[in-house]
Amino acid sequence: MGTYQAGAFGPFSGKIGYVVATKWKGVNVVRNLPRKSTKEPGVGQLQHRDKFAFVMMFVHQVLELLVIGHKNVSGKVNAENIAFKYLFAHAVKGDHPDYKLDIAQIQLSTWSKMDRVMRPKVVLAAEQEVQLSWVMDEWANRYTSPQDLAYILLYNPSKAAAVVSCGMVKREALQADLFVPASFEGDVVHCWMFFASENGKLVSETSYVGEISC
Repeated sequence: MGTYQAGAFGPFSGKIGYVVATKWKGVNVVRNLPRKSTKEPGVGQLQHRDKFAFVMMFVHQVLELLVIGHKNVSGKVNAENIAFKYLFAHAVKGDHPDYKLDIAQIQLSTWSKMDRVMRPKVVLAAEQEVQLSWVMDEWANRYTSPQDLAYILLYNPSKAAAVVSCGMVKREALQADLFVPASFEGDVVHCWMFFASENGKLVSETSYVGEISC
């Protein structure tokens, strides 16, 4: 790696031939392009890659939920990265290549003052229709409102498929109805939910509602 003095048109950046120009610690530098490795990846690398891909597939399916669920702590780090880091470290079980989600460890939100979902339940209300219900807490804290919005995930592990509902129902409604694909018939589906304020700044912790056979 070497340094260079900016010319009449200022510093440049990017690839030129076999070198790359960039800025490092405030200094204009130029370095050789990295060589592609011809070494076969080891077992550990392959396992890490497969686990990475497994978690990323789930994260992309529920990203709309994660953006709201981790909004209050994301700052300069986006919600996808926050969720991925947690799920990769805590919510995967099994051995390569048979990775599975650890249902008990799934978290879609980072708690921020708001009360959690009270006594949630899930039932199969009709063919391809799942109904969630909850109650209002008469002793709710001041950060909790009947106008809070519900964020819901139905996840089918056997199909690796998700159904999400984002802010379509208010806390005061006390229930939400979600339709699932016909392909879910006979499968076990797991359900989670959390509430967020209308502006998304306050969030409850994630509640695992339970499982249901479709």
